[in-house]
Amino acid sequence: MTSIVLITVGGLLIITVLLGVFGALKDVSPLRLATLVLLFLLLVVLAVVGVWGMVSYKTGGLEKSIDRDFQLLKEATDATKIDIKKKAEYLNKKFNCCISYPPDANSEGEQQANSCIEPDAGGTIEYKSEMNAACATVYFQTKSKTIFCLAILTLASAGAVFLAILIYALIFQRARAGYTGCNGDGVSPVHRPPVHRPPVHRPPVHRPPVTGSSVTGRTKPALAGTSC
Repeated sequence: MTSIVLITVGGLLIITVLLGVFGALKDVSPLRLATLVLLFLLLVVLAVVGVWGMVSYKTGGLEKSIDRDFQLLKEATDATKIDIKKKAEYLNKKFNCCISYPPDANSEGEQQANSCIEPDAGGTIEYKSEMNAACATVYFQTKSKTIFCLAILTLASAGAVFLAILIYALIFQRARAGYTGCNGDGVSPVHRPPVHRPPVHRPPVHRPPVTGSSVTGRTKPALAGTSC
């Protein structure tokens, strides 16, 4: 279950990072906000899973859960299926223990895997002395180390996500401060309100009329037949 949660959270983290990058490149505020919210939720999930793993390991809850799972396995499995026998053999060899499974219709009592027994010269069956530990105990000792490492990794991932949120907020704040400093008044140039300026009233300039003499520098000759 823990592995499924971690895989799911990892996939969601990848999607969240992609959304955040797209929102930053396109300057889409809703995507940036959604990125922060998703990162915070995933941070909470990682922290809860990590704390749960540490508590289960320290308080013995993990061992009880494994014992219960083994008991359900013995009650629910069918020994006539070949895959069940193969799984029992695999567990016995991997964890150096002896697990029994329910009998089939042609036998009585619990059956033992072949790796747990060895016939002696007289034909009687003896259990191997080096494989007399209960599989649940050995399985717990092995898996508890894995759960403990996963808990540490999960808490470290939660810390990394929290650090990413802080860095994202710091960069965004500095970017906003620099943008405000460049514009002077903190108003975006795209949304800058128009400036209404009063019209300038200039007084009229009175200039003397322009005559021909002033333009050419000489007087025009009078026309013949006319009087001054």
